[in-house]
Amino acid sequence: MAISVAGTLMYWHHDHIDWLLSVEVAIGGMVGAMVGARIVCAINSRTLRLLFCAFLVLAGGRMIVAGLGQGANGANGACFHNAVISIMFAVLIGVASGVLSAILGVGGGVVMVPAMVLLMCIPQKTAQGVSLAAITPPAMVAIPEVMTRKRAALFRLSR
Repeated sequence: MAISVAGTLMYWHHDHIDWLLSVEVAIGGMVGAMVGARIVCAINSRTLRLLFCAFLVLAGGRMIVAGLGQGANGANGACFHNAVISIMFAVLIGVASGVLSAILGVGGGVVMVPAMVLLMCIPQKTAQGVSLAAITPPAMVAIPEVMTRKRAALFRLSR
């Protein structure tokens, strides 16, 4: 979390953070982190490794295909500009990022940034700044959730 805070401060210093978007994504991320923390406790290590590998392959492939389809100016033409739809996308991006972060340890750079750039047409540097600003609250929610579940599992084992 310290790295996230330090990065957030630097992006803020250079005016590369949309704070409203950060809050929208963080709200979704906190919900997703709680859901993901509950799911991860039920998945064995081998399955987690396979899920992680599959996710990376899919995310990388999606980014390559999207990058090849962009115009010379980097735009892909499939962006949403309606305020309500943008808020919904921001929250959904946060939920997906929170779930995947809690389960696989990925989130901001792999989920949030590409989704904001490709779906919402947020500039790359702003998406990176928003990702850093939005990832700290979900992490603070997921850590206690995982620890509570871990303690409960250990208590059941000790009986």
